[in-house]
Amino acid sequence: MASEAPEVTAEPLFLNCWYCPFVHRVNLALSAKNVDIRRTEIDLANKPEWFPKVSPFGKVPVITYQEGGQTQVLYESLVLAQWVEDYYGAKGPSLLPSSATERARMRIIMARCDESVGKFYKLLRSGSKEEAHAAAEDFRKDLTWLNENIDAQGPYILGSEFRLVDAAALPWLLRAHVLEHYRGFKLSEGLPRLAAYLSALSEDPIVKRTIRPPEGKDWKAELLVKFAGMGGTPVNYFAIEPAMRSWTRKMGLGSSASVAVWHVWWACAFMSVASSVT
Repeated sequence: MASEAPEVTAEPLFLNCWYCPFVHRVNLALSAKNVDIRRTEIDLANKPEWFPKVSPFGKVPVITYQEGGQTQVLYESLVLAQWVEDYYGAKGPSLLPSSATERARMRIIMARCDESVGKFYKLLRSGSKEEAHAAAEDFRKDLTWLNENIDAQGPYILGSEFRLVDAAALPWLLRAHVLEHYRGFKLSEGLPRLAAYLSALSEDPIVKRTIRPPEGKDWKAELLVKFAGMGGTPVNYFAIEPAMRSWTRKMGLGSSASVAVWHVWWACAFMSVASSVT
């Protein structure tokens, strides 16, 4: 991380943060266009003193450069992903479909993915079984909708080419292990197209070029550390209850008995924990 403010020139400068999913959107667009860009790494937990002067809201991603005798400061992840296509144009593969219909369809999916981001964090921050199940149900609806709108042949959302919609959606999908670790939520479970998409894209060169953890560190493991402030203590809100219901069904117990056994189990678990606290 630069301790001194980097020089802003006619060459675009990208304020990067390796673990930020919003920054990841821009990195995916840059990778898909095969573009190298000047970078300065920002640690959001330890921002340099000069950072607020460059970033209007103290956030990343930011791209800044000199143009027309003025310092241009651009931000917002989807805006910057589109900027990559507009600015670099023919320097790499197009990130836009060729037809107006497909472009419109792409933007619909992008808007829906953007709305889902908050639901990812709501589930991650959930502090009770009730909150987690409500957040998961809401998030699962969006994931199911996305699953239905992924091209059946793939490997990308709209078919054979990487587009802006992939850059918009992928960062949080690639962090599926964070939700599974902290909340026991399996993001692509029961969603075959989404599961195939994630499997294919995890090995895609476009994606692999954007996985840049600190030297010598494991990307997935380090992300778990970075998300610990939101996730807190790992609690699987989705494993115990289904297992309990399966057991009561095998025992021939009805739904009311199942609920009763569930509450007794939790009461015993609470008493066991309470007795161990001094």
